[in-house]
Amino acid sequence: MPSDSGSVRCHNGVYDRLAIHIPNLSEPNNTYRSSEPSSATFNKIITDLKIDKKTTQSLVVINKIQNALQKHIDTVVQNLSEAESQLYELEEEVKQLEIMQKLKKLNNDERESDNTEGSNETSSQSAENSPVPERKVNNRIDSSSDESPTRTVKKTPVGRRVRGKRKAAETS
Repeated sequence: MPSDSGSVRCHNGVYDRLAIHIPNLSEPNNTYRSSEPSSATFNKIITDLKIDKKTTQSLVVINKIQNALQKHIDTVVQNLSEAESQLYELEEEVKQLEIMQKLKKLNNDERESDNTEGSNETSSQSAENSPVPERKVNNRIDSSSDESPTRTVKKTPVGRRVRGKRKAAETS
């Protein structure tokens, strides 16, 4: 049960009575204590210290707790560092696999386009045997000219990005 004590203050030459409320800190419904129990890790660290409460001074206890917590934090940081490096390696592996998958898709698309161009060449050869001359313009057949100019596509491997620009590989 909280006790109400009185105190006196002087204000403009008049003494006023001030009420002071002092809560009983041992009551369970007080908010100064944490309602959450301490973690199992913290409890384990404290019990592993084996501190004799009767003979050990409070400053020594504080230093022991601080050292034990620092060792625990160092261990956690080391474990976290190892986990982060493993995560980084896995992310790099995923990136490499994505690049390989994109390269395979590009190669398959190029093969399909080569096959399509090959079938277009055979149809254009049969068109050359016809009496009307034809020419390719933007992959469409136009019968207005004798020549058959074709567009040459330069194939280059996918390069790495260097400072935001693509680095094209030199072909000979």
